Order: sequence, then structure tokens, then C-alpha cells
Amino acid sequence: MPISKLHLTVLGWGTIGKQLIARLSGEDNEAVIHQRDRKSIGISRNFHVIHDRDEVMRRAIILSRHLSHTIAKLHLYPTTYYFKIRYENGVKSKVSHTIDRAFSESMYRELTIKTIQELDEYPHYGIHHLSLQVSNFVTPTQTKTFSLLHQEEDEKAKKLNEKLTKLRDKYGVDIVRCGVEKRCQ
Repeated sequence: MPISKLHLTVLGWGTIGKQLIARLSGEDNEAVIHQRDRKSIGISRNFHVIHDRDEVMRRAIILSRHLSHTIAKLHLYPTTYYFKIRYENGVKSKVSHTIDRAFSESMYRELTIKTIQELDEYPHYGIHHLSLQVSNFVTPTQTKTFSLLHQEEDEKAKKLNEKLTKLRDKYGVDIVRCGVEKRCQ
């Protein structure tokens, strides 16, 4: 026997029960939103405590490479970058930067290296968590003017990014790695 709105009211479900039945039976008039604009995207990893800062940096660079590939595949253009370190004793260190430059993997890798070094406030504590996130995307409806000082460099990096994305789509994200990443191994 199907449950009616009257039965739900009697059972004490009230307005929420009526709304639930309306949705289940397809009677609600709420618009279906099949795609929303992405607000942010990120990557983070927990690992056993690491005291060696070169190894922490190597892992941060790997995370930035993977996140860069995802950003390129999704055709996103972030302008705000978040970084977080969590130490073995629960202390956190985090920062965000808003940069008006076109996104590229090389720019993001350099920013990651610089920021992680500055963010590491407790060099005597081991690190067990890294988190990288981007947001504040440039979209056709929300445009930004990028720095003219870096325009030529950013255009070259954009072309390289497109070629790297094609290679990584075909052969895997680990097919091309940066020298800094290998140096830190």
C-alpha cells in the first residue's frame, strides 16, 4: 500500500515527509541542475611522519604535478592557491595566495616549492600531511586581467602545458616528470 501525504502527517513526518513523498513521486517543481560551476579542486595526502624536508618537497612536487594535470584536463584557470602542512603533533600551517597570472604547471610547481619552504615553520617537527588546493577560477562570465609583465612567459607555458596534457592523457601522468622532482628522490 503506498504511503500518502496524509499518512505521513499522521505518522508525525509533517512537512518534510510531504516534501519527500513529492520528490519520490516526481511531483516537486524544483529545477534540475545537471551541472554546476566548480568552486575548487585539490589534492592531499597523509603519510607516515617524515622528517627529511627533501622528501617532503619531492612529495609536494608530485602532488602539484597531479593537480596540474587535472586542472589542465578540466580546462580550469585558477587564481587562488591554498597550501597546508600538518605536523606530527597536530599543529597545522596553512596559507593562500591569489595571483593574477595564467595557470601553468611550471608556475604552479615554482609557487609550490617556494610556499612549502616558507610555510614550514617547525623544521624540527615531522610532517604527515600535505594539501594543495586551487579556486577562484576564471570563467567566461568571471574574467580577470592577468599580469602583462609575464604575458610572453605565460603564453609559452600554456603551449607547453597543452602538449604535456596530451602526452599524459595518452601515456599516463608519470610519463613526464620535472628534474626538481627527480633530484629530490
